[in-house]
This record gives sequence, structure tokens and C-alpha cells, in this order.
Amino acid sequence: MPSSRQEPPMLPPHRPAPATRLGALPRRGLFALGGAALTVALTPVAASAATAAVPLRQNPFTLGVASGDPLPDGVVLWTRLAPRPLEPMGGLPFAGYPVQWQVAEDAAFRQVVRSGTATARAEYGHSVHVDVRGLRPGRDYHYRFRTGAHLSPAGRTRTAPAVSASPQALRFGVASCQAYGDGYFTAYRHLAAEDLDVVFFLGDYIYENAVTSTGGNRLDPGLHLPDTFELPVDTLDLYRMRYALYRTDPDLQAAHAAVPWVLTWDDHEVQDNYAAGVPRFDIPARDFLVQRANAYRAYWENQPLRRPQQPSGAGLRLHRRLRFGDLAEAHVLDTRQYRSDQACGDGLRADCAQRDDPRRTLLGAAQRSWLLDGMQRGGARWNLLAQQVMMAECRYGADPPLLDMDKWDGYRADRDRILRTAGRVPGTVVLTGDIHFNYAADLRPDFARPQSPAVAVELVGTSVSSGGNGTDSTPVLDQQRRDSPHLLFANAQRGYVRCTLTRNTLRADYRTLPYINRPGAPVTTRASFVSHRDRPGLSPGLRTTMDRTRAHRATALLAVVVTAVCGPAPATSGPPRTGVRLSVGPATLPITTGQCNGGQLLVRLTNSGRTPVYADAVLTAPEALHLPRRLISTWLPAGYTRTVPVAVSAPAGTPTGTYTVRVASGAQRAAVPVAVSPARPTTDLARSAAQVTASSSRTGFPVCGAVDGDADPAHWGAGTGWADGTGRQWPDWYALTWSRLQQLTRVTVTTVDSPQYPTARYGLRDWDVQLATHAGWRTVAEVRGNTARTVTSTFLSQSSTAVRIVTHAANGIDDQSRIVELSVS
Repeated sequence: MPSSRQEPPMLPPHRPAPATRLGALPRRGLFALGGAALTVALTPVAASAATAAVPLRQNPFTLGVASGDPLPDGVVLWTRLAPRPLEPMGGLPFAGYPVQWQVAEDAAFRQVVRSGTATARAEYGHSVHVDVRGLRPGRDYHYRFRTGAHLSPAGRTRTAPAVSASPQALRFGVASCQAYGDGYFTAYRHLAAEDLDVVFFLGDYIYENAVTSTGGNRLDPGLHLPDTFELPVDTLDLYRMRYALYRTDPDLQAAHAAVPWVLTWDDHEVQDNYAAGVPRFDIPARDFLVQRANAYRAYWENQPLRRPQQPSGAGLRLHRRLRFGDLAEAHVLDTRQYRSDQACGDGLRADCAQRDDPRRTLLGAAQRSWLLDGMQRGGARWNLLAQQVMMAECRYGADPPLLDMDKWDGYRADRDRILRTAGRVPGTVVLTGDIHFNYAADLRPDFARPQSPAVAVELVGTSVSSGGNGTDSTPVLDQQRRDSPHLLFANAQRGYVRCTLTRNTLRADYRTLPYINRPGAPVTTRASFVSHRDRPGLSPGLRTTMDRTRAHRATALLAVVVTAVCGPAPATSGPPRTGVRLSVGPATLPITTGQCNGGQLLVRLTNSGRTPVYADAVLTAPEALHLPRRLISTWLPAGYTRTVPVAVSAPAGTPTGTYTVRVASGAQRAAVPVAVSPARPTTDLARSAAQVTASSSRTGFPVCGAVDGDADPAHWGAGTGWADGTGRQWPDWYALTWSRLQQLTRVTVTTVDSPQYPTARYGLRDWDVQLATHAGWRTVAEVRGNTARTVTSTFLSQSSTAVRIVTHAANGIDDQSRIVELSVS
């Protein structure tokens, strides 16, 4: 596209927050910048550049503001510049931008107490982290940012009480698991209105799965996400874009702006159920560590974390402590980075002897010693363990019980050490996410002795959106409560937990929503529990007739210049982009018009130096060609080569001939001719679909289709999941193949039994084939009560813009519907 062409505006999200406008670009047009325009936008400059090359004309604060990790004298402030958040680099060039910041005691910013200037550096995704110090303990503050003529929304934060203080109460929220494609983040709108001192977020801030053009279950017709969001996330540029998508949500922005957050991660920030350096899928170990390094870098860039948490390659020390006077000490844990591989092959297992091996660890020896020492020496009245996976024993079936090897049930030795320590230290409370259910549990050293006294309690918070609407309960939850006397409560709705900690008691209110597939759901308190510090054990709490919430305070976005500047904050500097060699293949790429996947370019970046570096590659192409990505950013260890496949396609009607795709990395350039030929007509749609699906492998992804669920089709055929008897491998929840065709008239779904969740034990699977219509999803075919059957649904492509398959088990073992969705053009 010529650089002089005016870009159409992007459409806003479903309910834009103040100062957040997203623009409207058609699906292909979002990445249709070509030639000189994209080269100017993405040409790297020196990492030390602190002055913007181009003035910002659009609002750069589309991702909101946040604060986190409160101390008695300070807090971390965060923002990220992204005037076009769904584009590579947020629509900004490789240049630094000065960003001024203010902290005030009042919402009108008449009493500014701290201010300064930081630099939004390109090598850190134009994120800004300001570690503000010199504040007073236990006080509310307001903050905001400014760059050029643009002023950010204002946020509210709160410092921790003084270490020597004896606060009477601490009010905090617990949230986790927010899959964008599973529904709206309405829970955060309610959480933002609660009167809280801090929010603990316990993992799965993003999901690595594909997100369809309308946002999955959100079915937002104004969203128009580009094909890039259907790619498997494994490079730094794609992780950055995924965080940008999530942070455009206005309810999430509201919650971040209302209260400081303390965050930790779980698995989906990298890959589902990974364990330290061991991936879930069949990926070479070194390749996975590169992916993990990209994920960790993007995580730090997009969260209010201090510089000690800044990653070094594939490592990031996330475990840390935060003190709230002598009332509570929060131990923030990392149960992913240091753990042993899951026992007995992961999943639900009975009689797994490996889980009792004392050499196996969930925390790693160093973090475990750090935790046990802190619990015993801290001196606070309460120890809060903010962590990811369920610590209480959780049975799936009773004879013999199945236990989840990804949870603490699979790491019994570490759990025993912690619970023995909790027995000697009163006031231990475990805060948990991950599982998309609400649980309230008493923790005992021996769960087989229900009459033994509890030594701690666990509050497991449900998901914000992951899993869809949810239900009050499921047959599996009902059975778990019958089999496990220590489980006092189980619930499958979405929401969060609101907690109040006093000198002697803990109160937990489980706040739930009736639906999340559309905005505006109300919130109610589904259950409340109380535990005493010196007599741990949960008992039902009296319902309150009135929820204590903070009144919405109007934030005056005053267009004033920040005048009190204390000098630039210390700027982080990224590793140099030197010693990187670029190569691109094949020599010539042949494709045909109207082909779903077209062909693939292989972009190779090699670090020929002796130290790790971050590298970028920029792709440009004529407007006639469609590329789902135009930027590749990745970490490269010394001597390592990263090969990234990039799909290239030509829509139906593209003039035949030879086009050129150009790739640049630093001063290096490469060009690949793309020979476009006319498509050969075919009426064998089933064969066409098979050909498209055949390109789904670990090294490629059909950009014309999207999968929203717990398994990535990019790994189908890679030796993961289970076999269907034909030698093919499938993920645990799926047994289907498809992709979007230019003219889709038939969808074929084949169901087969799963050895991990056999029908004989867990009931029958149900499948629906559904079409999107103006009135919502319409079921056009069903499979009921069959474990091995093929059903074909025939329809006209013009009658629908999207089609999906929903699968769920009859007895609820799959706690949520698994949805696969594609768009039809």
C-alpha cells in the first residue's frame, strides 16, 4: 500500500473506557501497510534513543494505567504507549518517547507530591515502569501520565501500612484466569467498585490460544481482530500483541486504575501445563526456552513490576514478599518456573507412586526454603500464600480416586513440608487460582483423616472469564464434596473473591456473576466463610445486607502540563541487536489465488555472537498479498537459530504474476519472489478441507482457521494428546479437523473416545455444530450419546459469517464447553 494512502479508523471495543479509542480497520487492512510506510514505522534505531522520531498524533494511552506491589513508601506505576494497540509495536516506530508522570494526594492533582519523566523505550514495547518512592504509608494517591499533548486516564493507588504499624484490617480481592475469547471481563467492573487495599492476581492473565475476529464468545461485530491473533503465540511480538488485546478491555482497565495489583503467573502466559523447561507439547527443549524467554519478557513489560523482576533471558525471579504492617505478610509464589515435570505423564491419575517421590518439587528447593523460612520468621499475624494451583486434595472419582498431577496433589512432598510449617505458625491462608472453580477448603497434613484439625485454610477463586458462563454446580463438583469432607464449598460460576482480614479473623465472600457472554451482568455474594487465626477452619459467614463499595469518583482529566520534573528516571537498556544474521526461504514461493493458507516463507534469525540478544525482522509486501504478521521479535541465545514460518496468501481475484516480499533485520535485507497463479476449480470440498488441515503441524498454522480451547492445533500430529486408531494424534478435548475455506458448504465432525476420560467412566460426549446468525448461534447438527460417529452439516456459506463446534461431557467432567470457531468469507 502506498505510504500516502490514508488508513481507515479502527472500531472501538464493546464499551470504550475514557481516553481509549481503538480505530476501525478491516481484517486484512490492519496489516496492509506496505513498502516505505511500514519500513519507516518499524525501522530499528539505537537502543539508547530517548527522543521520539515522530510526534504522536493519536492517543497513545489506549491500554490504560496500572499500579502494583505497594510498599509503605512507594508503589510501581505502569503504562504502555500504543496508539494503535492491535498493530505490531502498538503502531509506534523503534524510537523512545519521554513520558511525564505525576502522583498527587487529590483526584484533581492540585497537591502533586511526586513527579518526573521516564522513557518509553521501543526495546521494551514502549512500556513505562516508574518505581515511585518517598510516599507516606497507608495513604491513597492518584497518578497519571503525559506524553506530548496526550494525557492518560488517572489511576488510584494505595501504599502499604508502615512495617511497625498495627492495622486493624486489610481488604483484598483475589482474581485469576481471564481468557479473552471466553467472555466479557464484567467481574472487573464490580471489583473496581469494591473498597479494596490490594488485588492479588494469581495467573493466566493471557491465554496463548487463538482468538477469532469477533473475540470468540464475545461475538463483538465491531472488533475485527486481524488474522495475527489466530497464530500460535511464541515470539515476543505476538505475546506483546496478546497483552495489548487484553488490556484494551475497559473493565480490566477500570480494575487496574482503581487499586494496586500484586501479580503472579501460571501456565497460559507461556504454554498450557508447562513445567520449568519442559513443554506440554513435543517442542525441542531449546526452542521452548526461547519461547519462554519471549513470554517472560512480554509479561514484565506489561505488568506493574519492579526492576528486580525484569527477566534475564529465560529466567525471571517472580517470587517476592510484601508486608502490610504487622497484620499480614504476602508470599507471592511461582509454581511454574522451577517445578519438576508432572508425575505419571500429567493429567488425572490414580495410584501414581511418582507423586510421593521426595525429590520432586513444585517450588524448587531454593524457593521452598525461602518460603518456609519466611513463614516462620516473618512475625506478621497472618501469612498469605498467593499462588496458582490448588493445594487441597481434590478427588475426581472415589474408588480409586483420580488426582490432578498438575496441582499440589502431584507434588506431595512439597505440600507436606508447607502444611507441617503451617501447623507451627498460626494464620496461614492459601490463595489460589487456575482451576476455574470456587472452592473453600480446610487444609490438613493428612486429608485421609477428616477428623484431624485443620492447620490452614485455602480460598480457591474462580475465573474471571475462562470457561464461559458457568453454572452453580456440576455433578463432578457435587461428587467431590461428598468424597472430600475438607471441601466446604464448590461452585462453577465466574467472578472473584473479596476478603477482609482483621487481627483475629478472615472473612471471604465469593462474588459470582450469572453470565459473561454479554456485558452488564450483576454480581452477588454466592457464599461467605470465616476462619479464626488461632483456630483455623472455615465456617459459613453471616450474609451482609449491604456491600461496602467505594463510590465512583469522577476523574478530572485536566489538560495541564506537568511542570514539576525531578529529572529522568533511570532507564533500562535492552540488549543490542548485533551479531544477528538473516536468511529467508524458499528462493521462490509459488501460491494460487483463493487458497486458504497460500504458502509459507521461512524467516531465519541466527545469533552468531557469544551473548544472547533480542532480534527483530520486519516484513513488507504489496497490498495484493496477505501476510498475517509483519513483525517478528524474539530472544536469541548465543549460537541459536530461530525459524519462523509466515503464511503468504493471495485472495481470490488477485492478478496473477510475480510479487516480492521483503524482509529486513537491522541493516540486512532479503527479498523473496512470490509467483501467484490462478486457482484450479474444485468441487471436492472435503478433500480441500483435508489439504488445508494437513498444513496444521508444529511448524505451521492455518491462519484461515482458529481454535479456542485448551489445545493448540499447531501441535496436532506432534505426538501429543491421544490416538484415534488411525495413527493421528489429537488433543484430549478435540477429535475434529477443519479450516476456513473460501466457499464453505460442509462441516464434518468425527467424535471418538478418549482414553484419559473414557466414556465408561465419565459419561458420553455431546457435540453441537452451530452457525452464527444475526440472532446469535444456531445449532444445525447434533451428536448425542455416541462416542464414535461422523456427522455432516451442509449449509450455504452466504447464510452465516462463522461456524463453531461446541463439545461437552454429559456429566460435566469438562467444566466448560470447548469451542472451535472459524469465519467464513
